[in-house]
Amino acid sequence: MGFDPNNFSAVDPATGKNKAITDCFDPGSTFKPFLAAAALEEGVVKETDMFNCENGNYAVADRVIHEANRKRHGALSFRDVLRYSSNIGSVKIGNGSGRRSSISTSASSGSGPRPDRPPGRGERTPQTG
Repeated sequence: MGFDPNNFSAVDPATGKNKAITDCFDPGSTFKPFLAAAALEEGVVKETDMFNCENGNYAVADRVIHEANRKRHGALSFRDVLRYSSNIGSVKIGNGSGRRSSISTSASSGSGPRPDRPPGRGERTPQTG
């Protein structure tokens, strides 16, 4: 028996859930390819570079960056940082490319603040914090 829009109460909510729309995703994970592209474009990393992902815990200033789901990656290649969506590897890639180039890449890709207009209500830019 198929879906009957006249008998919506008979539908199991789990089968009608579109996870791409209803579930939360860490925005950082969706931004990692743009960060990687900026680093490659700036020439601060190469696809052959390896990144020490610190066995899952990386101290930066007064914070500790962790991998998602308590993963414990050691050395990962540039491609593997993206493949496994490594938070620590991405931080290390981002530290090489710098904030300005990442923002420039995100703006040119259609995400992030547009450089040709002031930010809208609630929108943050590097200048406004």
